[in-house]
Amino acid sequence: MKLLRSLSLAGSALARSLETRLRLFSAELEYERLRIARWMTLCVVGSAALGTGLITGTALIVYSVGVEHRVLVLVIATAALLLAGIVCIAVALHLAIGGRAPFEGSTNVLKEDCKCLASLNKDGSS
Repeated sequence: MKLLRSLSLAGSALARSLETRLRLFSAELEYERLRIARWMTLCVVGSAALGTGLITGTALIVYSVGVEHRVLVLVIATAALLLAGIVCIAVALHLAIGGRAPFEGSTNVLKEDCKCLASLNKDGSS
């Protein structure tokens, strides 16, 4: 009877542990999906801003011999778009390189589970 009860308790603990791990994995999967979507959006916006900045920079060179007010507006527009593009790309690179590792929580919990199982194995074999 005691063996059956122990097996039942171990089985329910294992089921709860598995459920917790699956919940953690699904939460991290959603987080990674959002992180990739944000990264891609920043890359597209940054690339568009840089492209627009290059076009307005070219227009600045073309119109630089014209009226002074047009040149000033083009200089401000070029600087603002180039700055926006650089900031977007810098943030995207920070998210891609400097962020946390994908599925870091799940891998840490699985490592802890492996250590726990290894310690149980050592205790059982001694």
